[in-house]
Amino acid sequence: MPDYWKPSLDQVLNLGHRDAAVRLSEECLHYARSIQDPRAVAYYQATLASAAALDGDRRAATAALAASETPIENAPRTPGKPWIAHFLPGRSAHEADMILVQVGDLDAAQDQLHHALDVHGLDRRRTRAIVLADLGQVHLRRDDTDAALATWTDFLDTAEGIRSVKVTNAVDEMQARLHRLCGAPTASELDQRSATRT
Repeated sequence: MPDYWKPSLDQVLNLGHRDAAVRLSEECLHYARSIQDPRAVAYYQATLASAAALDGDRRAATAALAASETPIENAPRTPGKPWIAHFLPGRSAHEADMILVQVGDLDAAQDQLHHALDVHGLDRRRTRAIVLADLGQVHLRRDDTDAALATWTDFLDTAEGIRSVKVTNAVDEMQARLHRLCGAPTASELDQRSATRT
């Protein structure tokens, strides 16, 4: 069953093993079609998209992302099997953003991040903070410095008091880019704020 393969699939993707990621994600998707929970199909379609993006195949990546949209939209909102219960529309949109950034479609990535923010709401502060951090990165890559700085301000506001490795990593990534914007007063303020996080 594909749920047994999930740790291996995550590992080959994280390590950047392109060929193994594509092969394993295709196998998982094949078997996932026999699972009743549409979140499994959506998850493995998104994973195939991630593997295709890693392999530099933009067409396959965008096709797999499109194929993940219908099952996630039709997925139940009740908890399912533990290994797939986390894959809800907000998480799906956030995953799609990371893939779209990788294939260079920044407009679509920005749309997906806004969708993720709408879905997550204010009750999931840690996830919302991480999405805001990513949205700031997308704004900066689109050369919209003002939007990036405003979004990163929202990110730090949302992340206030949250202790999380992912949030800490997002702060570090933001700081690395703020140093390039040292001429902007808001960038200096954000850099100082982020430096006080312990």
